[in-house]
Amino acid sequence: MAPVATNDTVQDQVSTGPVKNGAAVKLFNPFYSPTNGSDGNDGDYKYAKYKPFWPEVKWEPLKEFSVTDSAHSADPEKKSLLSAASSVTHITPAIGTELLGIDLRQLSKSQKDELALLIAERGVVFFRDQEISIHEQLELARHFGPLHKPTTPIPREPGLEEVHVVYTDGTRRPDTAAFSKIDLWHSDVSYELQPPSTTSLKVITSPPYGGDTLWSSG
Repeated sequence: MAPVATNDTVQDQVSTGPVKNGAAVKLFNPFYSPTNGSDGNDGDYKYAKYKPFWPEVKWEPLKEFSVTDSAHSADPEKKSLLSAASSVTHITPAIGTELLGIDLRQLSKSQKDELALLIAERGVVFFRDQEISIHEQLELARHFGPLHKPTTPIPREPGLEEVHVVYTDGTRRPDTAAFSKIDLWHSDVSYELQPPSTTSLKVITSPPYGGDTLWSSG
């Protein structure tokens, strides 16, 4: 399974530089500067507990593990999953399928296996109007294999160490490096010996325009 925390103490941590007189010097990050509300007390902001947080924790080194992709157990025709959908739409001939009328919280084991196969075949699968909680989403993701613990910001709420937060607001200026040929198109965590086979992404709030995410078939 995923690495186990070796230090359960969670503390606020800001990027630091050299230590002077016993105190670490805080460095300003022009691409993300936490606001005064970064302690999780953001007034009426509905999703404050999911804002990016940099806890001071350490994980044990990753170890190789054996896993069998659940897609190998699926019905090749995916009858259980596709018959439960009110609509099945292929976004493009090569990549992307949208399933409507399915509640991800209610998937059976066979439907999860068939979803794994569909993801392998179509690259990305979209579901709209899902009420699945972040904890239920984690449990669903575990069906596809051990979860990775990111070294990037995680939610402040305890128990969500396997969640990577994608967040921006008015305090962050555009990072042009993210739009370089090297970084613009990428596969998550490709640097590991055993990179993830599947990424589960849920949009909980977004602006009326901008912030688009694109997928490509390699």
